[in-house]
Amino acid sequence: MIVLTNCLTQSADEGCLKVVVSLVKRIKERKPQTVVVGYNRQGPLCDVYLPLNKLMLNRHLIKLLRKEKQDVLFAPFSAKLRSTALRTLVVSLFTRGKVLLLQPMFSQMGTLAKTLIKLSGARILCLSEESWRYYRQRIGNKAVYLKTGVDTQSFFPVSPEEKANLRKKYGLPEDKPLVLHVGHLKPGRNEIQFLKLDSQYHGVLVNSTHTPEQQDDQLRKTLSSKKNLTLIDGFQPNIAEIYQLCDVYLFPVMEKKSCIDVPLSALEAAACGLPVVTTAFGEMETLLNCEGFYEIASFEPAELNALLQKAINEKKNPRPAVFDYDWSHAVTVLLEM
Repeated sequence: MIVLTNCLTQSADEGCLKVVVSLVKRIKERKPQTVVVGYNRQGPLCDVYLPLNKLMLNRHLIKLLRKEKQDVLFAPFSAKLRSTALRTLVVSLFTRGKVLLLQPMFSQMGTLAKTLIKLSGARILCLSEESWRYYRQRIGNKAVYLKTGVDTQSFFPVSPEEKANLRKKYGLPEDKPLVLHVGHLKPGRNEIQFLKLDSQYHGVLVNSTHTPEQQDDQLRKTLSSKKNLTLIDGFQPNIAEIYQLCDVYLFPVMEKKSCIDVPLSALEAAACGLPVVTTAFGEMETLLNCEGFYEIASFEPAELNALLQKAINEKKNPRPAVFDYDWSHAVTVLLEM
């Protein structure tokens, strides 16, 4: 297989980048002969780096694509679907194997993009059932639903004793239920809803933004004013511990462009045994049919707090629901396509 991507980076602070890096690592473990071609971004997983133009035309890339009958996983980041579709077609012209286009974030498919994708013969890998239904209506069985997004070996529940020890380690309250959210500190994540937490709870917001210019300073100032809320900044090497010490995960995101289709943090929380209180965003719509997931019907303070309390009291375990989303399982499915 050849992996063609601009998502390789040392600090994957975007969901899309994390998906690609996580999948590529495991593909290389299963198939060491895989050639990872990076462009624009160059990371440690990159075997070949090529400064490609917007049309992906490069004699070294063309030679590599033509060399053997290998499938190509094309994983672009931050591009309009129309542009991605054109590049996918160009790649397909020189590829003797199948082309798999990873589309982690929903994007409207216009007539031109649909035509280009159909001409390329590529399959689109969709990370939510919602996106899969949408693309299937436009390109038929070339749209493929791939469940992925969590390492269930690294994210797991702990005993009440260990949970208490972790709270002491991080200096968090031991006498209140902890409500967690992990993600970028920006309005689109709708973290402003944490201001509505009753005093009986303590909120924990982990700011995963590595790039300061992407952070909303006014939002930070507003959230910092709430007494029963702790902001944790920067890379957390033991992020699983923060999930494990909390009691419930709140995912209030509604805007399509604010997160990839499968919210990785919500899957990680579920793998740690935290009930997930969520909107019907992307793949969360499908997971709401599973035990331990609770749909937010209203952001009115009384209703939101009551739902959090219900999720905590019922003690339902969402972990079994995310086993099919394990990275290793996803790679097995992907390599069999």
